Amino acid sequence: MLPAAPVGGAEKILPLSPGGGHAPINVRLSYLANQRSDPLLEFYDARSSATRYGQYVGSFHLSALRRRYPGVGLLLEGTVPEWSISGPNMDAVMDFADTQHAANLVAPVVRRRT
Repeated sequence: MLPAAPVGGAEKILPLSPGGGHAPINVRLSYLANQRSDPLLEFYDARSSATRYGQYVGSFHLSALRRRYPGVGLLLEGTVPEWSISGPNMDAVMDFADTQHAANLVAPVVRRRT
């Protein structure tokens, strides 16, 4: 199943629907201090209430995920088969991440002294 539309206010979460043996996964774009150019994509198992997003599964830098082939899925954690994302869902995740990252980039204001 392909994901639903992103939800949330200023912070967007992409819910991936379960299907084909996959767990429902929430995807969140996160920025570390001084890492605005290469954010993290965080993945959570939505079946859990451990955090407001679900149980943390793993995270990857956006630049690393951009090196994957389109249509290829992602195994988030090798010991839990349900924690994987199908190829079509990963394509949707990358579209979500690129859109959100572009929206979050703001050019710094340069003030000239007169």
